Amino acid sequence: MSKIKIVVDSTCDLDIELAEKYDIALVPFSIIIGDELYKENVTITKEEFYKMMQTSKHHPQTGLPRPTEFFEIFDKFLKEGREIVCLTISGAFSGTYNSAMVSSKMLDQEKIHLVDSRNSTLGLGLLTLEAAKMAEKGSSAKEIVEHLQKAIPKTRTLAMAGTLEWLQKGGRIGKAQWLVGSLLGFKPFIGIEDGVVTGFGRTRGLESAMKILKFVGMKALKDPEVKTLMVGYTTLPEEAEELANYFRDEASQKEVILTRLGAALGTQVGPGCFGLGWIGEFDKKWLKNKNSK
Repeated sequence: MSKIKIVVDSTCDLDIELAEKYDIALVPFSIIIGDELYKENVTITKEEFYKMMQTSKHHPQTGLPRPTEFFEIFDKFLKEGREIVCLTISGAFSGTYNSAMVSSKMLDQEKIHLVDSRNSTLGLGLLTLEAAKMAEKGSSAKEIVEHLQKAIPKTRTLAMAGTLEWLQKGGRIGKAQWLVGSLLGFKPFIGIEDGVVTGFGRTRGLESAMKILKFVGMKALKDPEVKTLMVGYTTLPEEAEELANYFRDEASQKEVILTRLGAALGTQVGPGCFGLGWIGEFDKKWLKNKNSK
């Protein structure tokens, strides 16, 4: 057992099996649908969430973990004699980091190392895996945190929303944009830049969007610094598997991880979304390449 325990909130979108493999503790976000409150990955699975999201008349809401939830997890592993490196969703659009900070102040702060990832979803998941792999190899908490701080500015998340409806419901775009975009079949691209969700443009139709994702993914995989590409999806597992296998076939020497996106991003982008995450270079011009294949 590693002397370092990696803790992260559930917006990292790591599958339970992967988290268990790397000894990662997940602190669940709350999911509110109508009058019902659920705990992500605890009292509601990703599959159940997407089913309810598409059938309920209520737009899902998310709630960050309370300080008491972080306290219980921190206290447990401190009593085991372990130090803790805790990563959280970007503090620019969530109070999760502050929630963890409140908890750490009630315990041994010297053994709890908090990291604002400035990311979410696939980017946060990749940073968490980097930390867990270092802990597994015996790195110190200080070494892990220093590595993460260098990796954070190079961590990329790019997602294609399957429909504009959910961006409109979540207040990310106006009704007029939604009406026009829906009529024209636009597929918007969003990502995380400087810790906040940013629009990266759009294309018309799913086929064009998928070609762009393949092009961007391959550009990323050609970067020697990129060891892992994460492919995420909301509701189309077969198409997601096909996309992941495309990258595995084209770049067999790199690791490609397929994961299902959780509620935090799912409430914004809705069904039919696909995303990519990696740690390395990115140029927005890649999205405008007309020769994407």
